[in-house]
Amino acid sequence: MQVDTKFGQVSISHNPVLSPASSRGIEIGNSISIALEMPRPIAFDDAISRTLQLLRFFGLVIGRPQNIQKLVLLVRKGDREAALRVHWSHRPVRAVNALEDSSYLLRPGTFLLNPIDRQDEFVRVMQAWLDKDEEHQDARMRFNTSFLCQKKYSVDRLISAANMFDILPPSAVPNDIEITESLKQAKQKCKEIFKSLPKSYERDSIFGALGRIGKASLKHKTRHRAKYLIEIIGEWLPDLVMVLEAAIDCRNHFVHGSPAKIDYNNNFKMVTFFTDTLEFVFGASELVEAGWDIQTFIQKPLFMTHPYDVYSVNYLDRLKAFKTLFSKERQLLAPTAKRYGGGF
Repeated sequence: MQVDTKFGQVSISHNPVLSPASSRGIEIGNSISIALEMPRPIAFDDAISRTLQLLRFFGLVIGRPQNIQKLVLLVRKGDREAALRVHWSHRPVRAVNALEDSSYLLRPGTFLLNPIDRQDEFVRVMQAWLDKDEEHQDARMRFNTSFLCQKKYSVDRLISAANMFDILPPSAVPNDIEITESLKQAKQKCKEIFKSLPKSYERDSIFGALGRIGKASLKHKTRHRAKYLIEIIGEWLPDLVMVLEAAIDCRNHFVHGSPAKIDYNNNFKMVTFFTDTLEFVFGASELVEAGWDIQTFIQKPLFMTHPYDVYSVNYLDRLKAFKTLFSKERQLLAPTAKRYGGGF
């Protein structure tokens, strides 16, 4: 299979190996190799960077960290060429204990994209993904670091999962939001009042807060990215915006010391739910924007080997536990909105 991308031609190949016949029978092994052929020579560091870009894409599609078992550079000069084996001291390697987990076993239909049965979709999404990868690189690298933690959760992972929405490029999220005329006037009057006061840290803080009025906040940005999913599969993910806003409240507590809505430490399952939600919305919205058919994904039999399979299947149960906990401990939940994506 070959895909023409902005970086060059990506080729994906099977490499079957037939072992000699024995009393135990015949065994056919297989490995998959990926080749990236650039239209012109590039620097070694650039070649490594493009390799990692591909690795991040495949890691999300497959749903687990990817190993680089062997890396070879093909160097040409005139009619001569040589294959050079790269000895990468700290190459990307999946943890051994992850391989021993039965949930990591790959099965047919477990990938988000099917390069065999839905080749056109795979090619389209890969091309569009790589077209925007440089522009989205900061946020996607943060997502990749968080996503590769797999089943290991921490407060730092939650914070990272929220912050990646803040470093998306302006083209991916709203910058300004519309505010009412009365709010505009109030903002201007407040500026005039505080401008007349002696300069101080508190005065400057208020000016900063006033300047952010009308600018998209982290909640605005996550809600915007969630629209890519709600418009297509909203019935499968009711109250998704509500969960996202609770996730940002949780992040704000650990970053800014905002009042906690619940006891997060004693209810850490909610922190993992928030983390999974942020990562699901980020990764899925990036793929949908690139042309991924998420409707087909959500309706097909799920094998529970990809994190997004697990998230989709368990969402309603986790949402129920979320509502019960918040209602019981703080009575903060408003009645569930009838439309999908309702909030507090």
